[in-house]
Amino acid sequence: MRIQSAGLISEVVMKQNNDLSRQLLILYCIAFVICCTFTALHCNEDTAGLTGYWEGEFMPGQGFTLVLSFYPDENKELQGSVFLFQNTAILQNDPLSKIELIHRELTFRIEAKNTTFKGSISGEKPKIAGHFLFPDGSEQPVSVNKVSKPSIGNFSPDPKTGLTAKDIYQKYPMRQLQEDFSFLYEQLKLLHPGLYDYVSRDEFSRIADSTFNLINRDMTEDEFFRLVAPFVAVVRCCHTTLELSEDFEKAVKVKELFIPFKLIFLQGKAFLAQNLTGYPDIVRGTEILAINGLPATEIKKRMLAGIPSDGFNITFKEFFINDDFILCYSRYIGFSEKYAVEYVNQNKQMKHIVLNGIALKNSGVNGLNNNLPGHELPVQFQVLDSLSTGILTLKSFIAPDWQGLLESFDNIFTTIKKEKVQNLILDLRGNIGGHPFIASQLLSYLLDTEFVYFALPEERGEFAPLYDPISPQENRFLGSLYVLTDGGCLSTTGHFLSLLKYYNRGIFVGEETGGTFTCNDGSIQITLPHTGIRTNIARITFATAVQGLEKGHGIFPDFTIKSEPEQLNQKIDAEKQYVIELIKKKNM
Repeated sequence: MRIQSAGLISEVVMKQNNDLSRQLLILYCIAFVICCTFTALHCNEDTAGLTGYWEGEFMPGQGFTLVLSFYPDENKELQGSVFLFQNTAILQNDPLSKIELIHRELTFRIEAKNTTFKGSISGEKPKIAGHFLFPDGSEQPVSVNKVSKPSIGNFSPDPKTGLTAKDIYQKYPMRQLQEDFSFLYEQLKLLHPGLYDYVSRDEFSRIADSTFNLINRDMTEDEFFRLVAPFVAVVRCCHTTLELSEDFEKAVKVKELFIPFKLIFLQGKAFLAQNLTGYPDIVRGTEILAINGLPATEIKKRMLAGIPSDGFNITFKEFFINDDFILCYSRYIGFSEKYAVEYVNQNKQMKHIVLNGIALKNSGVNGLNNNLPGHELPVQFQVLDSLSTGILTLKSFIAPDWQGLLESFDNIFTTIKKEKVQNLILDLRGNIGGHPFIASQLLSYLLDTEFVYFALPEERGEFAPLYDPISPQENRFLGSLYVLTDGGCLSTTGHFLSLLKYYNRGIFVGEETGGTFTCNDGSIQITLPHTGIRTNIARITFATAVQGLEKGHGIFPDFTIKSEPEQLNQKIDAEKQYVIELIKKKNM
């Protein structure tokens, strides 16, 4: 009985507890719904007040206009963008993140610039006031008023759309184009540190006058670009470049106006490298004679005139054309809905075909960024045991995980030493540069003596350690070094190779490099006021601590190797094969 009574009491207590739990759960749910409803109403009220465009002067007296846009997405979460104009030229167009609006206090981030905003909304006439906090710790006041539509820029009434797509066929008045060119000319004279290294002041002025006189009619943006590009190329600086406006590139990339195949120029002729049309008669290796009535030789000539390179170097220009013909054609020849192609078929017959243009997304075009690493390290290593030879391929001196890249170097050279590898092939073809710290570290595994990386500039700045002696690594490679080079060896890669050449380290095989012991960088991007065309202008001359190398040319190979047209289909790596034969002869 005592047991039954205890069980009954326990059952009653449990029933009471369950009832209480259910009541508390119901009350909690009601409270949660009320809270959520209140919060939603509060957020909706704030969001409604924030949604739209906001405009104001930024850094008064400098001609800057700041525009903010806010809108709710499909999930009713706040999204936004920031736009910065100088006069009529757009300098910035970046998305906002981490937007929070609580009790009229507003915060957000501009991830692309690592910048934070803190402020608030106030006033009968809504105004956002606050500060941008920049990465260096400095602050800049911000004050923008709500507007139905910004007074500057081609904005849609809907803030979710933001800037509307640019009309790529829009013609700019001759006067505006002349002003853009004059602005570009003055900025080059003001900023570039070696403007007259390869062209005299009088000659550059004469070319400027000649180019200005050619601006004698209204033109589209890309027409104007093709007129001005050769003028910029006269500076002979690979870091001083011209690009179409961001709005133009966004608008044109969705249109089927790009040439539908890739060419490679070998021995003065053009050959098909990749067919993106599916048309069976033009296969890899097909010789292309003309496109839209323009001979292949003239196409290459116009491209060479517009592509900038260091000094009198041609190999970088040729590398760029062969690496990304579609991009080069669109920039320096133009866009078209149809492409009339003259070619020689497999039976040696001259043929003619008209092909439709394709959209950029179907072309594989990414410019020189094709040679930059993604999330993976840009290094590969393998050992040919039969030849006691290692092959180290480095596509870039840039890496998302630079510490991981440095660790890879150490692991590779530890393996080389452990396995007693006698020969090392260092393949730097297509390596367009990167960070000099990474290049100096690789050098320390290849040189057997202390070295200084940089001689210029005298103001050392962030690269200060590279002006002091750097010691070789304990596990440095002491065997035979062979270096594969081409016109794509640019910027930091040119610096790196100049030091190898200066210390007489290695046998160079391939072609003249695009970069050399000196180059201009520390570039700043400037936007032309009317067209929005972008120009990068170098501001600092960097030179390695070497002597005796020729300025105005790349590093010349000990053995010049050029691919033959018949090797295109066979996919023979002529340079690497040549080095392997050298090693075989040495081992005999």
